[in-house]
Amino acid sequence: MESLALEGPGTAAGVEISGMSDPVSFYLALGEDGSTFGPGPMEGNGHVAGPPWTDLENFISSSPVLHADHISAPLLIIQSSEDTAPMPDQAGEMFAALRMLHNGLSMFCTKEAITAHPVLPG
Repeated sequence: MESLALEGPGTAAGVEISGMSDPVSFYLALGEDGSTFGPGPMEGNGHVAGPPWTDLENFISSSPVLHADHISAPLLIIQSSEDTAPMPDQAGEMFAALRMLHNGLSMFCTKEAITAHPVLPG
């Protein structure tokens, strides 16, 4: 998702499997045991240097959902409802953003996976 959102047009189509669409909600998400994903997977991976309140600019610039308006290629999003990192809500957030931007999108959900297949105007 990140490359489609941040690089813009020129891509014919994309597939995202268990991808992060919103780094802020990913950073703050609570696991079933009450823990957060927080600094571990986010900091030091080239995306952010600290928590959102100290590195907001990088959280914004690396957020696919905040750049959803740059996605014009068809995108298939596959997200398991059993995933813990990222949480399934990440797929739902991107789907909601794309649906607000484009008519005619659909989402199919099962216990095994959440799949959103937007058919964007070409």
